[in-house]
Amino acid sequence: GFHHACALTASGGVKCWGMNRYGELGDGTTTFSDTPVDVLEEPDGAPLSGAVAIAAGGGNHTCVLTTVGSVKCWGLNETVQLGSWTTELCGANGNMRCSTIPVDVMGLENAVAAVAAGATHTCVLTDTGGVTCWGNNSRGQLGNGVASTSIFTPQDVLGLETGVAAISPGGMHTCALLVTGGVKCWGFNFFGQVGDGTAGLGTDRPTPVDVLGLSSGVVVVSGGAYHTCALTDAGAVTCWGGNDYGQTGDSDGDGCTDFAEHGSIALLGGQRDHLDYWDFFDTPNASNYRDRRIDVTDIAAVVARFGAVGPAEGDPLSPPPPAPAYHTAFDRGGPVPGENLWNLSPADGSINIIDIGAMIVQFGHTCA
Repeated sequence: GFHHACALTASGGVKCWGMNRYGELGDGTTTFSDTPVDVLEEPDGAPLSGAVAIAAGGGNHTCVLTTVGSVKCWGLNETVQLGSWTTELCGANGNMRCSTIPVDVMGLENAVAAVAAGATHTCVLTDTGGVTCWGNNSRGQLGNGVASTSIFTPQDVLGLETGVAAISPGGMHTCALLVTGGVKCWGFNFFGQVGDGTAGLGTDRPTPVDVLGLSSGVVVVSGGAYHTCALTDAGAVTCWGGNDYGQTGDSDGDGCTDFAEHGSIALLGGQRDHLDYWDFFDTPNASNYRDRRIDVTDIAAVVARFGAVGPAEGDPLSPPPPAPAYHTAFDRGGPVPGENLWNLSPADGSINIIDIGAMIVQFGHTCA
């Protein structure tokens, strides 16, 4: 979880340890513990039994799947991520809704095959292969077609009533692995974490969308806070979404994971600084969105600015002004002597024939 961890015992019990400000250890208290404590059926009662799987959420809550296919949750319930309305209060100021012991998730119509917890929402995979979610829905992470306030009654994810093999909520988005080996995601998408080729304001997806390039061949999907990764049946890992700490495995920021970047083609992408995720040849539009391919549009974006001059140290993260104004993201240098072909020299303050030529030699490179 966020600041706690749990273990499933061979006898079907659960032990947790770590922070317990919101009752996420499930022992009937809000006392921190650096050693495992039993999750209890009720305050001062017997240890929980009949658990077969655990999901520790990033928002200080925990859930278990039981032997009879039901779900129980405990911990923070401020966005009703426990799937049941609670009146118990906890937290540093005693003003947060929570439950320090497991409560039953209400309204699950089908038996549950798996449970997974996001930051402030929870989802289950039913035994019929459908997906149901509850909790925070501010970014459409419940998949019920709208972005709304928190909902404690389980919501069926639209279009995923059957055919799902596994689920993995991220921070405020959720992904499903289909039995066909494809992947669909929904929810918060500012960083492109749902994988449909969009990102930025106004791109949240309250209903599932296909992840581009992953219509088959995926065996595992895993959602992080603002990024997502998938394992394919060929043994490859591909990731998408936020990359401010290099979490997608894309060290030079050109939209390709390093697995693809460092494949059989040496001349890929183009970058000056591997720490700057904006710095690649797929030029941004006015919304700072890149489509992961180097095409005529990208070349034209530079040509339209030919001759423009400006401060090379300008903010490359700002949206580009309309052509023909200067912007650092369009200012390319030539190959650095002794360096890899895709390692280009810093911006020189003018958009010239070197910048256009650098784009042209990358024409046709794609990374979906």
